[in-house]
Amino acid sequence: MSFRKLVFELNEEQLSARNELGKKLLEMEVIRKFQKTYSCPDEVIVENASRFKRWVQELEKIKKISEQDIEKDEMLGQYIDLVYDSDSNILSEVVKRLPLFDEIQRRKQYLNQYRIVPISENLEQATFENLQVNLDKESKKYQELVKKLFAFSRENDVLGYYLFGDIGVGKTFLGACVTNEFAKKGKSVALLHVPSFINLLKDQFNNGSVESILRTVRYTEVLVLDDLGAEPITPWSRDEILLTILNDRLENKRKTIITSNYPPELLVDLYKVDSRGVSDTIRARRLVDRITALTLPCEISGKNRRIQQKR
Repeated sequence: MSFRKLVFELNEEQLSARNELGKKLLEMEVIRKFQKTYSCPDEVIVENASRFKRWVQELEKIKKISEQDIEKDEMLGQYIDLVYDSDSNILSEVVKRLPLFDEIQRRKQYLNQYRIVPISENLEQATFENLQVNLDKESKKYQELVKKLFAFSRENDVLGYYLFGDIGVGKTFLGACVTNEFAKKGKSVALLHVPSFINLLKDQFNNGSVESILRTVRYTEVLVLDDLGAEPITPWSRDEILLTILNDRLENKRKTIITSNYPPELLVDLYKVDSRGVSDTIRARRLVDRITALTLPCEISGKNRRIQQKR
């Protein structure tokens, strides 16, 4: 049995209240606009007074919804609207999206350009425009680096940069500025936290998807390898993962940024001894040679910008 076909008779008091509400609704500009749009007669408004009351309340509610609200809960970007078909005399409810919701989705479309893993929410808004706000307070060295990376994102001839410095000085944020800039141009990008990426490959090892993931990384147009040297060093991660990725990107001249806490001159010593204590200087030098050939070193110094951003 369909409950839609059930009709409940109203008593005199209920009819009086409904009709009184209907009269008030007919005086509202939003209702008059609805009637004009759908050629809706007065009696439809009155007969469905409670539905139109809820509809008006819903419209008032969505007026107060901000971009920040939708960012926190995408469901707030949708609402129940009323439509009326004058030919069939049917009043229906339809789900519609706020124009603000569509605008947010359009602006975030660039996030679809990220490969392997999505960029974290706190880095989605990383842009060179945001950096410019406080750039005059930074050291000249940092300002010059930002200019270099901005030029890099405009697709100059530089293949890559090796950004190194202490914890929290903004290496990852700068890398995200670059990938976001390229993503907005429709380029495929990836920002991979190296320790997490290595763990991801280990997890996928038994299902045969490691090679597919590596192929995606190699072919991605712009790659950021973040926090190099923080991963457990094994012959597999060093020689079969990092070396193959960097070698391929060097040979095919694909733009790459590497961030690390370690200066370039310490990398050979870092990578020559694996987690089992086995030393192999030649293999470490092979990896570092690719890093040196692919990227230009840039040191980032100064205050802990991560702490500053939280304040």
